Amino acid sequence: MAQTIDPEQIAGLLRECAAEIIMPLFEKGITDDDIFEKTSKFDLVTTADREVEEKLTRLLPSLYKGCVVIGEETVHAEPQTLDALNSDDDVIFVVDPIDGTNNFASGKRHFAVMMSCVINGQTQFGWIYDVLGNETTIAERGQGAYTEGHKIQSGTPKLLGDLQGFSSMRHFPEKPVNVRERIKAAKSGVAKLTTLGCAAHEYLQIANGAKDFALYTHMKPWDHLAGALILGEAGGLTRKWDGSDYTPKDRTGGLIAATNEESWNLASTHFKLAEISQQVKQYKRENKL
Repeated sequence: MAQTIDPEQIAGLLRECAAEIIMPLFEKGITDDDIFEKTSKFDLVTTADREVEEKLTRLLPSLYKGCVVIGEETVHAEPQTLDALNSDDDVIFVVDPIDGTNNFASGKRHFAVMMSCVINGQTQFGWIYDVLGNETTIAERGQGAYTEGHKIQSGTPKLLGDLQGFSSMRHFPEKPVNVRERIKAAKSGVAKLTTLGCAAHEYLQIANGAKDFALYTHMKPWDHLAGALILGEAGGLTRKWDGSDYTPKDRTGGLIAATNEESWNLASTHFKLAEISQQVKQYKRENKL
C-alpha cells in the first residue's frame, strides 16, 4: 500500500465515532432496545457497537486504498473474514468498536474503542481511545507508546506477593484442565487479582505501571493486538502461556501480559500456565482434537 498510515488521523476517527455515536447513547441511557445477546447474556452487542464498526469499515478503505477491515461484530456474523489475518501481504485494520460492551451497557466507567493496524503480518500500530476519559493512547512499533502526546512507561519489578493483576475467572475453561480452579487456588499468592471487564483499560493500567500483569484465555485479535503493542512499546510484554511470542495469526491458547520480564516470569511460574498449556496440548494430541 503506497499511503503512509497517519496515526493521528486514525485517532481522530475514533474520537469522532465516540462523539457522534457512543456518547449520545451513553448519556441518553441505554435501554433494552439497544442491547442484544450474541452467544450469552455475558456476550452483548449494542446499537453503538454496530454503528461504530459500520462507520469505520466504510471510512478506512476510503482513506487507505486496498486496506482490509476486520471488525468484531462482522466476524461474529461471518467468521471467515478473520482468515485475512493469515496473510502476510495485506494492510489490515482490526476494530473493536466498543471494548467492555457489558460495562457500556450498564453505564459503567471502563469501556473504550480499540483498533490495531497489521502490516505484512505484524502489528505496526495500536490505538486505545478511553471514551469517558477523552484520552487516546497510540503506539507505533519501535516508536514508543503515548497518551495524548505523553510517553508512557510500564512499571518496575516487584516481589510476587506485591503483584496486582487482572483475570476474569468466568472466561477460564474447566475442561480438559480445570484452569479456573487452579487460578482461584493460586490467587492468594499475589496482592490482588481482579477484573475490569475491559481488556483495553487493563492493558492501559499495566502499560502505565498501575498494575503488574493480566491473565487471558481468549485470544480474539480485537481484544489484544492493540493493547499488546502499546504495552510492548511502554516497556512491558505479552506472550502466550507457553512463553512463545504472540502474533496476529494466533487463535488458541492463553496470554500473559506483564509490566516487565520479571513480573511475567513470576506470574507464569506462580499460576503454572506453561504447565497447563502443555497438559491441554497433550490432551488434544491423545484425543486427536
